[in-house]
Amino acid sequence: MQSDKKYWFLILVLITVGAFLRLYHLDFNSFWLDEAATVIFTQQSILNYWQLLNNLGEVHPPLFYIVEKLILPFGNSEFLYRLLPALLGIATIPLFYLIGKKMFCCEIGLIMAALLTFSPFHVFFSQDARMYTLLLFLMSVALLFFLKALETNDMRDWVIFGFFSALSLWTHFFAFLFIAILIIFALIQLMKLKKNLSNLLISAIIITILCSPLLLIAKNLISSRTSGSTWGLVGIDFVIRSMVLFLNTDPDGLLLLLIFFCFGSIVLFYDYRTKFYFIFTILLVPSFAGLILSYKMPMDPRYLIVLLPFVFMIIACGVLPFFKKLNKYLVMGIVVALIILTSTPQLSIYYTLPSNNDWRTASAQIEKIAVPGDFIVVLPEYNLIPFDYYYNNTSSGTLEYSASDFKDLERINSLRGESNASLFILFTDDLRFSDISGNLVVWINNKSSIVGDYTGVSVREINSKFKGNF
Repeated sequence: MQSDKKYWFLILVLITVGAFLRLYHLDFNSFWLDEAATVIFTQQSILNYWQLLNNLGEVHPPLFYIVEKLILPFGNSEFLYRLLPALLGIATIPLFYLIGKKMFCCEIGLIMAALLTFSPFHVFFSQDARMYTLLLFLMSVALLFFLKALETNDMRDWVIFGFFSALSLWTHFFAFLFIAILIIFALIQLMKLKKNLSNLLISAIIITILCSPLLLIAKNLISSRTSGSTWGLVGIDFVIRSMVLFLNTDPDGLLLLLIFFCFGSIVLFYDYRTKFYFIFTILLVPSFAGLILSYKMPMDPRYLIVLLPFVFMIIACGVLPFFKKLNKYLVMGIVVALIILTSTPQLSIYYTLPSNNDWRTASAQIEKIAVPGDFIVVLPEYNLIPFDYYYNNTSSGTLEYSASDFKDLERINSLRGESNASLFILFTDDLRFSDISGNLVVWINNKSSIVGDYTGVSVREINSKFKGNF
């Protein structure tokens, strides 16, 4: 008991440090496209949002946006919209400890919690006004009670697992793969041990009933999303990039964690064979599914954030052989110190350089140089969402348009006629998806002057000699 109290003191230290890392500079980065979309979706009624899902205007279940509504009475700043993801990110740190403790021992749990505390990947999404830390938090709770239920086969544990699994599905559809694997594994284990399956069945029924409304829109949504990829990583690049981001993009940090990952895999295979198969099934099936889906729909490593407990679990298991030869407290101290040292370079860059498209600065620049009657064109058209969060053309007296291709831009430019109005264009790298030939970007570069480039947002002004015609 005394030993456990010592560990909880260390966990409280990690929670405190993790809170600082996730709350520090919370409003430093500008909202990017998806975060600005969160503002719009949060302000919808639940009925209107459900219609957006049915009409394919949004692709994620509504739970995150429903919870985010809690901040609306207090404002719509970047800080407030990111506060919930940050708090959920902090709350997940002790869950990783409990998961590691349940699967192996307190030491593994502590290392897992330390890896999450200083994870640049998790810090970034804890400061992102999207649903990914909510998804990881809910699935971590579900996983914890799943592990308890496997031991006890108690109905209470299975019910809690089912409830939080359903909440995860109401947060992100990709949770389905994770939950399905857990249920299949539980079925195999319980049958092998000749235990009663009724409580597991109750858990599955709870998930099915609570998630049945999602089935009404899932078919059309899947059909739409798999009709053709427009962005994201494809094939093995998706899996490799996901692994790199989960570990560390800094070469030294990546190498260290890969070494521990390999050691951990060997330890699991030889000493914990059943757990090895369980953990690697959890890792490989969603990763392979993501690889296949990446050829049909946009895929991003953040969709696999629920795999973090297992990635960190394998890394932590790489330390187990050292516990047999050295003092375990010394080993943990060294490991945590290495985690901090190898995470610091990436975190320092994150806190000092903007990592999102800087719509805040780009919009401020337009506010500064545009006068009433000027034309503002945003490309592609969906970039109006983050631009309009920061810029109000009504108060500025400018004319705001969106465009997707050369013809749209040509039509808008012709509206200037012989007036003295300037035409400013704002676009991001996403333009290459709607301008596959690249002709539009070439034209913009040749016939416009550079106003500025603001972390992925390019601002150009069409030269006056091209007024009214291209």
